[in-house]
Amino acid sequence: MREETILTLMFAGMGTILVFVSSIFVLPDLSRITGSASLAIRDHPGILLSILVLLGIMGSLMVAFGLRNNLRRNKFSATAFVSTGDPLTDYITYAKKAKRGSYRIKSELMSVGWSEEEINKRL
Repeated sequence: MREETILTLMFAGMGTILVFVSSIFVLPDLSRITGSASLAIRDHPGILLSILVLLGIMGSLMVAFGLRNNLRRNKFSATAFVSTGDPLTDYITYAKKAKRGSYRIKSELMSVGWSEEEINKRL
């Protein structure tokens, strides 16, 4: 899994926990702020457990979908590439196998110094 995905999951989890803990301190029926978190958890022990279970399920689903998408994206087929000895022809052949469009191939080659006539001959 990519580092960005892992960091996103970590910060999303920490943010959710922060919101949950902060909301415990703002309960309207308690007059004191000190100790309100422990009173709320003591009075409703299932809330904390259910939120933790929900976060675990959500995190597992996000990781599973992330792994599945990475596997789809990273599929490749092993194909033999035979060089013709001409670097321009080789690059064009490789780019076409990678399903790049002619316009993109031409612009890439022209940006590194190949002339348009040479490119058009081989395209």
